[in-house]
This record gives sequence, C-alpha cells and structure tokens, in this order.
Amino acid sequence: EVQLEDAQVETLVSLKKESEVSAWKAQNEHHKIFKPYFEKRDEELKAIPQFWPIVFRNHSFLSVSTAAPGDADALKALESISVQRNEKDSREFSITFNFAENEFFSNKSFTKAYSVVGDKKDTPTADDIINFDPERDLTTTKVEIDWKSEEKNLVKKHPRTLDPDNEDVDAAGDPGSFFNFIAEEKDVLDIGPIIAEEVYPNAIDVFMGLEDGVMEDSDEEEDDEEDPNAEIDLEVGTRKEEATVRSPTMFCAISGEPPQEAVVSVKSGHLFEKRLIEKYINENGKDPISGEQLAVDDLVSVKSEPKNVAPRPPSLTSVPTLLSTLQSEWDSLVLETHSLREQYVNGRKDLAHALYQVDAAHRVIARLMVERDQAREALSNIQAGLGVAPAAEAAPANGGDVEMQEEEAASGLPADVVSNIDSVAAVLTAERKKRKVPEGAASKDTVKAFNAKDNLASFHSASPAGVNATALSNDNNLLITGGNDKHVQIYDRQEQKTIATLKGHTKKINALEWREKEGLKTLVVSAGDKRVRVYSKEEKGWKMTGEFKNRTGGEVTGMKVHPTKNYAISVGTNQTWSLHNLDTLETLLDVSPPDGESGDFEYQSVDIHPDGVIFATGTQSGICRIWDLKTSKIAANFESPNSHGPIVSLSFSENGYYLAAAFAGSSTIEIFDLRKLKSIHTIQLEEGVSSATTVRFDPSAQFLAIAGSDVRILANKTWEELVRFEDNASTVETLSWGLGGNELIASGLDRTIRALDGKVYDVTDFLPEHPGGSKIILKYGGKDATAEYDPIHPPDAISENLPPEKHLGRIDPMTVQDRIKETSQEEKESAARHAKKPPLGECLSLHDLEAVAKYVLTGKAWMYYSSGADDEITMRENHNVYHRIWFRPRILRDVANVRFDTSILGHKTSMPFYITATALGKLGDPVNGELNLTRSAAKNGIIQMIPTISSCSFDEMIDAALEDQVQFLQLYVNSNREVTEKFVKRAESRGVKGLFVTVDAPQLGRREKDMRMKFEDVGIARTISTLIDPSLQWSDLDWLSSITKMPIVLKGVQSWQDAVIAAESGCAGIVLSNHGGRQLDMAPSGLEILPEVVEALKARGLYNPSKFEIYIDGGVRRASDILKAVALGAKAVGIGRPFIYAYSAYGEDGSAVFLTSSVCMRLLGARSLEEVTPEMVNTANLNALAVPKGVFFYFIDLSHQSLTCYAIDNLFYSNYERLSGLNSKL
Repeated sequence: EVQLEDAQVETLVSLKKESEVSAWKAQNEHHKIFKPYFEKRDEELKAIPQFWPIVFRNHSFLSVSTAAPGDADALKALESISVQRNEKDSREFSITFNFAENEFFSNKSFTKAYSVVGDKKDTPTADDIINFDPERDLTTTKVEIDWKSEEKNLVKKHPRTLDPDNEDVDAAGDPGSFFNFIAEEKDVLDIGPIIAEEVYPNAIDVFMGLEDGVMEDSDEEEDDEEDPNAEIDLEVGTRKEEATVRSPTMFCAISGEPPQEAVVSVKSGHLFEKRLIEKYINENGKDPISGEQLAVDDLVSVKSEPKNVAPRPPSLTSVPTLLSTLQSEWDSLVLETHSLREQYVNGRKDLAHALYQVDAAHRVIARLMVERDQAREALSNIQAGLGVAPAAEAAPANGGDVEMQEEEAASGLPADVVSNIDSVAAVLTAERKKRKVPEGAASKDTVKAFNAKDNLASFHSASPAGVNATALSNDNNLLITGGNDKHVQIYDRQEQKTIATLKGHTKKINALEWREKEGLKTLVVSAGDKRVRVYSKEEKGWKMTGEFKNRTGGEVTGMKVHPTKNYAISVGTNQTWSLHNLDTLETLLDVSPPDGESGDFEYQSVDIHPDGVIFATGTQSGICRIWDLKTSKIAANFESPNSHGPIVSLSFSENGYYLAAAFAGSSTIEIFDLRKLKSIHTIQLEEGVSSATTVRFDPSAQFLAIAGSDVRILANKTWEELVRFEDNASTVETLSWGLGGNELIASGLDRTIRALDGKVYDVTDFLPEHPGGSKIILKYGGKDATAEYDPIHPPDAISENLPPEKHLGRIDPMTVQDRIKETSQEEKESAARHAKKPPLGECLSLHDLEAVAKYVLTGKAWMYYSSGADDEITMRENHNVYHRIWFRPRILRDVANVRFDTSILGHKTSMPFYITATALGKLGDPVNGELNLTRSAAKNGIIQMIPTISSCSFDEMIDAALEDQVQFLQLYVNSNREVTEKFVKRAESRGVKGLFVTVDAPQLGRREKDMRMKFEDVGIARTISTLIDPSLQWSDLDWLSSITKMPIVLKGVQSWQDAVIAAESGCAGIVLSNHGGRQLDMAPSGLEILPEVVEALKARGLYNPSKFEIYIDGGVRRASDILKAVALGAKAVGIGRPFIYAYSAYGEDGSAVFLTSSVCMRLLGARSLEEVTPEMVNTANLNALAVPKGVFFYFIDLSHQSLTCYAIDNLFYSNYERLSGLNSKL
C-alpha cells in the first residue's frame, strides 16, 4: 500500500475541486454556444405537427408520466418547448411550455423555473459545486392552471398519490396526471431536470425513436460484427422458469434503482423490482410502462451475475469503519490514476513514433517525385536525339498532378467530362458521409405492412407477353414500362391512364430510365436491337430526339443513366461498354477488354455507383467487374464460389458500400462489400423457387428487394426477410422503388404492374355513404381487412371515393389489431380441391365447368355466384324454358360452310352472344378476377360487358383489352347523379361502345343462399345494394341521352309494354332479362316473353332490328339455346355465370370450352344466322306451366287443355353425366 502524507492528500483534494469548478465553467460555456442552435431548431420544429407530443410518447420516462387519462389529449395542443439557462450559473433554468387553443385550460403557456437554494453567488465555491444535488438543491414554484371546467381539471381528477410504504415522505405511489408537475410546488419526480437535461437537447433523436441519440444501423461501421459478450442473453424456457443475466447493473422501470429481486415482464420486456410491480399489478392489473394487461404469472424472475450491490450492512455505519472503507477506496483510486498516467505516457511515445514515420514517408515520396521528373527529362532528351517528337503535354491546372492528368487523357474522356464527374462525385460523397435515414423513409415495420395497393393489368401486348423494365419519375407519378412487344408505355398514375406509347425498337426493351434535369424529363431506352434511344416531350407529344447505335455490333443488354444526368452507360454482348453524352447525343467512349485481361467480357447487366466514379458490369460467365469510369480501367473483379451463371442484375446500395448480384439459373444472390473487396453474404433461396431475375436496393439503403417467382424484401446488413408476395401469375422481371422506399413497383411476364405499400385512411365521414353500410367499416376499424376488402372492391375504390386529405399516412403495424394474414381453413381446402380437379380437356360442356367450379370454389364464392332470389324458381325456369321449344330442322341444304358471326350495335362479333356483366370476379380468381373475361373475349372475338360493381377497376379492364377490342358498359345509376355522369363520360372517353342501363334492380333481390353465408349478416349482394338509385324512371332517359353519345340499351325489361315504351323513347335496344333469376322470383324468363315483345313491336310498326335490337339473357347453356332465341327474334344473348365458372375452375384457359355452334347450325340446316327463322322452332309448349313430379315435369297447356310429360333437367339436381374425375367427389 502507498501511504500519503497529509499535504499530498490536500493537494489531490485541491486539484479535484479545481477540476469540478472548471467543469462547471465549461458547462456554462457549453449552454451559451448551443443557445443559438436550439433557438433555430425550435423555430424549425414548429412546422412539424405533433412533434413534442410524439417526443413525450417516445421517451420512456415521459411516456409513463403522461399516461393518465386525458393527458394525451391535452398534450396534443403542445406546440413548442424552450429551455432557458442562467448564463452565470447553468444549474438554474426555466422551461416554457407553449400550447394552442384547447378544451382543457385557457393558459397559452406555462413557465416552470428552477433555482439553486441558498445565498446567490456570482461564482459558487468548489464545495457548492461538488456537493450539488439537483433533487435537494433545486427548488421550483407552482404554476396556476386556468382550467376551463371542473370536468377538464386533470389535476383534480388524477392527483399524485404517495407511497405509504416508502420512508421518503414525497415518494410517489401513482404519479397521476402530468400536469401535477406544473401545478405542484415540488417536482417530486424530477420531470423538469429530465426534460432540460435529456429530452430538450436530444428532442430530434427522441422523436425519431432513438432515445440515446445513436442510429441503430450506422453506415459508418467498418465491421458488421458485434461483440457477443455485450448482448443480453435472456432465455425464457417457460413462464415460471428463471433466467440468468450477465449484464451491467440493471434498473427497475418504476423506481429507477437497482432491484433487490428482479423480475421481467414477458409481455413488454421491462425489468421491475418484484415488490413494486406485484403491488402495482394487484391495484391496476396492467403494465405500468406499456399499459398492457399484466398478471403476476406474466413475470419471470431474473438471476444476475454479479449480484446487484446490496445496501451497506449496519457494521459500516460507524465512523471509524467508514473512514477505513473510504481510505481503501481512495487507495484504489490512486493506483488507478497511476496506471492511467502510465498508459498516457506510453500513448504519447507511440504517437511521436507514428509522426516520425509519417515525416519519413513524406521525405521518401518527395525524393521519388524528383527521380520521376529526372527520368521524364531523360526520356524527353532520348526522344529528341532520335528525332521523335514527344507528345504534347498540357501544364497542370491549379498545381494538379501531371500523372493523374495523363491517366485521364489515356481514357479518351474530354477534360470537361472528367471535371463534371469529379465535381458531382465530390458533392455526392460529402452528402453520403453525413447521410442519415431520410425523414419520411420507410421503416422495417412499414415494409412489413406492405400489401398490393394497385394492380394495373395488361400493360403491353399479350403476344409476346411480358414487361421487362420499369422506372418511376422523381415525383412518383409517371411510370414507364418496357416490354417484349418492343414498345415503351408512359403511365400517368394520377390520371390513371397511359399517356403515350413509344414505338420504333425492333426487339424487346431491356432497360429504361428517367433523366430528370433542370425540370425537364427525358426518357432513355435500350433494347436488343443494338440501340439506345432518347425520347423527349414536345408540343405534339413524346418524340425520339436521339439514338446511339452499338457501332461494334451485338445486343445491348443493359443501360444506366449517370448521377450527373449528363451521361449514360450501356453494355452489350459484343464485349464492349459505351459512355454516351445525353446532351450532345454523341458516344464518348467504346471500351473493349483491356490488354492483358483474360476471361469473359460478354456483358449482361450494369449498375453505376451512387457517386458516379465507378460502375459494375455482370458477365455471361458470372464475373462481376468494377470499372473506374475516368480511366476506363478495371478496379476490381468479383467472383463467387457459391453462385454461378450469367449475372442478370446488379444493384449498388445507396450508401455505396454493398453490391448485390443475381445469377440466372442459380438459387443464390451474392452481396459484395466494396470495402473488403469480397463477398460477405450469400442469400439462399428455397429449393424449388426459380432463380432471381432482378435485385434492387431502396433509396435509403435499408432494404433489398428480390424478384423471381415471387417478390421478397430483406433488411440490409441483417438480410432478414421482412415480407414476401407470392400472388404473381408469372415470373416478375423488374422492380422499381418509390420515394423513400415507401412503395415498390413490380411487373413481369403477366403484364401486370403491382404497386406494393401500406396506407391508412380516415373513413369516418364516409360511414353514412358506404354502400355496405357503416357496420362492416366499424367492425374492421383499426384492423387489416385486406382479405375481406379486395374480392369485393376494385383497386381504385378508395382513391375514387375519398379525398386526398383522408390519407393519413402509412401503416404502423404495431397499432394494427387482429391482422388478417392467415389463409383460412376454407381457402386451404379450396386450394387442395383445385389440385385434384380433372384436366380441362375432360370438360365437354358448360355443365362440366359448373360442376368443377362448385367443387373447387369456397362456400362464400359459390353461394354468391349460384344464388337466386327466394325459392329460385325463376332461376331454374330460365333454363327449363329452353326445353319447351323444339326444333324443326330443314334438310338437303348445302351446309358445308356455316357462319355463326353477327353484329351487336353495329360491331362485329364472332358469335351471337356477349359476356354479360357479372360482379365480384375475384371471389373466383383472387388474382385476375374479371380480367379473365376481358382476355377471353379478345381471344374469341366476342364482346365483353364491363360491370359497374367489380373486383377489378374499370381502367384495369379497359387497359387489358386489345387495341380494337369492343367493350360495353353495364350501368347501375347511382343516387348521386354526378357520380354516374362522371363515370359515363369517363367510359365514353376510354372507348366504350355501348351503355347497358340496368333497370330491373331498384333494390337487389333477397338471395337466401348468399345470405346464409352471413357476409356481415346480410350477404354480399345486399352489402353492395345501396349503390343503386331506386328513384330511376322513364323521364331520366332524356338525362342519360344528354350526357353521352353512346347507344343506350335497357337491361332488365320483363314485359312487352315496357319494350314498346323503350322503343318509343329512342333506345337502341333492350335486354329481356330477370337478372339471372336473382331479383323477383316468379318473374318470366326472357325467352318466354320474346315472342310477345316481337309481336307487340310489329303491331305498332316499331319492329326494326337494324335500329332497335333485342337481346335476352339467363339460362343459356348450349348453342341450341342461342339458336332458339335467334329464331324467335333475338339479335344475340348474354352469358354470365358459365364464364365465371370457367375461369374460377381453370383461369383464362377455361373459356376454351365454348358452345359447339357449327354442329348445331348444320343439323338445323342453316348456313348463317339470317337463315335461322321462326319456322325452324316449335313453340307450342312455350307458355305451358311446369309442375315438377318425381323425375318428370308435367306441362299443363291451359289454352289447349293438354298435358305433356318431359324429363327433369339434371342441371339442377345433378350433372348430365358427371366427370369421371369428380364421380367420387361430388
């Protein structure tokens, strides 16, 4: 032991006091220096709504102190906080809270001042500073709060209560309302010092959820590895097991002191003193920190090593013992000080040695530069002696290094290009080093909550199908796509329409990018036809303004616009990369493999580093080459032992540290670290999953998106999978991130653009207007109801019906209750049945498709599609009526060539039927829905009627159609006529050729089968019924005619009297229909009243098929049914349910099972529909009443007093001949 003299002890104590006084002075200066910053910061923060309330909510202590009922509502009015320090003694301060007008109190501000007790001194003594205890020596005064009413007085409603078991008379039991701190004379909980010392200086970090002020995922880390010994390993086997924690001293979340007996809540993870938390649970039944319900059984005992320091034993309370203990502690401090002094001396020696080495290195470099200059001079003399003229050498600019200039000249780049690249790189590098996650950027929780926001179907042609490239403009509005059809499309997301289609490339588009400079947008496109083209917007639209052709031949496989926005780099299969000037439209460089370099240079992909100085190319053989753009030299080569095959996609992270590479034919993605020049991680896809086609880091360098057979998003550095989307109809070929990583655009071979994000809307004001009533919205309020919403709403339903201000922001998944993500048991069983269904080739008729659909559909879907009104008598009669009409075939006619084509409203169709409007298509096919019908109509040359109520949006179905494809619109007239007028005009502007107004549904019928599924207690049909205006009447036809030039057809006429009025009113036609038997049960079928209508029109001189066309729908299942309707005067028939059953069972291919028309025509003896006349059918039993009896129908003809017996149609009781594959299942 070292024995010190009294004088030495006094010297050390004196030095300690000087140190404390110096620290106090430094603290005063610190607050003076930061004062202007805080004043500027506080002004800026006023523009951020709810900044301080969020700070309070994020801070662990203040969130508890403001947990009383009413505190959160009152604090919403908190606009700003300021802390003012005494410039002479920074220990004294005041806190001012500024409030907006609110319902609780009239005060606009509160100022809580803290001063040091005792005599005021300009400079406190060293003893004052050393012995200063804020809890003891700071005093404050209470502030009067002018409460607006006793009901709003939070201090009285939630007073602070004392803890009777604590020796401290001021110890709080329940802190009560936060405003007790303002109103009371004492600050018992030290809220003021916590706000002044912790919260106010670090307000921005607390607001961002970083209470300690340190970013969770710093990009400046050189090593991703962490010390495993620094982590707390808390393993809880069962709820009652104990866990052992090796950690520094822990603190109770209630008392802030080390617990004597520590326990942890398994729900919130907070640590508590067992005695305190059990008492709190018994009184309140919840977690004091998170507010969750908590029971004593939810606590886990914690053993800590070493043990937390226990109170001193009574033996250490005597003065001699304390002095001895203090002497021992002092001796330890002296020894530690001596050890630190030795380390300091050794550190100075090491630093001096390092400085000497640096100085020596400088001298060596200077000597080498002299020798280099001498060698150059000697070389110049030799060249002069040989008569060789030396190359002209420019003088170094600004004292620059000659060697660097020679290297730049060797690359062939003009000096101004090099200067431009350098200046932009310097700015971007400086910004990157200061980079933090941008405000508003997506978080992990935001990405986990992503779902499909938009599905924009049928971009580009169906043959050859596929979208290969996408890009978003900086404002996230303009989306460009390039496809296998050699075209580029520009889509305006705000207007929801394609505004331009750019043609000219002769092979598929493989890359495209926006070049946005000085407010102007330019489009750069590369394709397999060896060309890179530049498009600009002019007065007459988008036009090609320049073209770069691969001068050495070979396909252009990739292209990127440089960060300067002045240049673009393209690569190709000809082992050459090129640099293009987008301003002068000239190629600056064509770089071939460098001399001496071996290996593959057949490029498949390219990406440019965020700073623009280097870029990466991927080759056919899987080599990733890093190039220096200015010198055109290879800086590094990356090869992975784990991944093989062509590198089809490359992506630099925004921070410039990482490079992701996807390999064709490989189930791995490599992550290369440019700092370590090696692969640091391999992402392994699951067995059976196709290889990745593209990889993209997001703009904030937090996430990596990978596309292939699915789309998945991973967290940067940890490579944890956050979310996955597997509902793609085909391989995804391209990805584009939106602003801040808050959105991801995906597309591929299915030609569908998917926008993935998570948003939340305020629909409070929409409750009384919601077509399904307010009940369903209230049920799913605050929950993820995607599974219920998507099948019965088009994607644009919210954007079309809610104003933009109702979009509150992005989903915080921590606040979403009962997230509906699990596949239901019914859906799992349906998927299993799909796997067992018979092949499509076994289906010979529409009856077969209906049988398979019933087998594979979910109960909800089948009940909605197949349901009829009440007892479903009309629905059955719609089909039975065709069995009461017999043919009278003609013979010995030349029927070698028959035609089944006709025209509807003047538009050609290959068959005399159209796909009538059917609602909610995604109940049968959750991915494509009604788009199956659009594509089927295009394949078979028939007309589709677009429904008002659908799962796909109107624009999706329009965009999915081919260029000359004819589409009609079925219209439910809305109670808000402005909505209807806007919809009709929009349809006409998009090229719809006919308007079919539904007139048989002032209210949707009572469909008991559907209602039994208990879709919100009323059935799906009833849920959407309030879309329809029950006040629609004949006089409204004039209004409809005034808002459109489309021909108007009334759909749902059920009597000859109304048919006559329709003809007299100038309608283009009518549809004799009872809504598929789904409205009024016992209403007549369209076929049954068809002869009456024709006869009534002829009698009044109104029968003119060229000006007034008659259609019928309902019950058609055979080509013979169509011919019967045509023979009786129908122009065509509408078919609905069979098409739904077809695509529900077999997708788009299900429509291949069509009506066998040619056979029926030949056997009837008709070569065209014009030859199908009334004489070819026998309608004697058409108006007979059908009475079922056993396995027969007895038809009673009252007019002829006859009785006829026919077999019952098996369509309604079984199938005609069940499919062999379903015999054991149905």
